[in-house]
Amino acid sequence: MPRAGLLITTFAVGLIVGGPARAMTTLRPPQRHTLIGALAALTLLPLIALALSSTGHRTRIVAQRAAADPVRDDACTPAHH
Repeated sequence: MPRAGLLITTFAVGLIVGGPARAMTTLRPPQRHTLIGALAALTLLPLIALALSSTGHRTRIVAQRAAADPVRDDACTPAHH
């Protein structure tokens, strides 16, 4: 439970500091560039976190299965050998 509290606190501090900083840095560039940069960050940052995480291996396997056959209902369930 202490780890969850730390994550929530870190997230809150990130919003408090990052929100105004991001707003100020995105005032001058064209809106299109800001949007493309935000979409790129929202796409790449979770992938980087997944690659660096200690539980990334299992998550990667589930993501690969879901991507390989998105129609299958059991794409996210572990295989039984």
